[in-house]
Amino acid sequence: MGKKHVAALWTALLATTAVAAALILPAIPQDPGYHNFADTRIFLSIPNTLDVLSNIPLIALGVSGIVLCRRKDGPNPITESGHLKILLFATVILTGFGSFLYHWQPDNASLLWDRLPLSVMFPVVYLIVLADRISPRTASRLVPLVLAAGPLSVLYWYWSELQGSGDLRFYGIVQLLPLLLLPATIILSPKGNIRNAVLWKAFAWYALAKLAESLDIQIYQWTGLVSGHTLKHLFACVAVYHLLTICRVNKPVERANV
Repeated sequence: MGKKHVAALWTALLATTAVAAALILPAIPQDPGYHNFADTRIFLSIPNTLDVLSNIPLIALGVSGIVLCRRKDGPNPITESGHLKILLFATVILTGFGSFLYHWQPDNASLLWDRLPLSVMFPVVYLIVLADRISPRTASRLVPLVLAAGPLSVLYWYWSELQGSGDLRFYGIVQLLPLLLLPATIILSPKGNIRNAVLWKAFAWYALAKLAESLDIQIYQWTGLVSGHTLKHLFACVAVYHLLTICRVNKPVERANV
């Protein structure tokens, strides 16, 4: 059994285990204080100013990613991998707009538009790595599943909130599973056209963003200038910035029958 098949087997087992565990777990409600952010300052009539405006770089990076990926393909037909990369940066743009709207008026209704593109963005990052390290064909076939499962997980959460018993389990799978599969795939199948350093840097900056998010109030108290949630947005921008380099990768990859 080749390395690609071993990597495919282990990632499939990990995915199956994670999904099964989530189904066994009881419903996970959303924290009632989720919408209470540390920095609520208003500037130029913009509510929660820094949390709102810190999404603008993300939108710009998403546009840059699409432009770079299309420019790299030039007049040639866009490859399967190229379509995935363009889809990724499209979700980055939509995430920026969704987060912008959400922080303008934080509530469950606006959070819906923040989470919808996120539910696609994380799995697509993994599909890009899957295409690069294991099988472009398999990654391409999983796109419809991702485009359906991600938004459905968010819509289910929103419906459960309207019923008075919020359940984040399925959205949690969509967010966390790619973050588990990504390092596993890199380790099990380390050779690919996308450099490992690029992927690890993006992963590390996103982990730092999540840490800053969890320390929202503490960081705002320490600095008196910027909150942890604003830093989360900026650190996430750095992660996306590192991913811009994948647009330069346009080599054929070995196809594996997985």
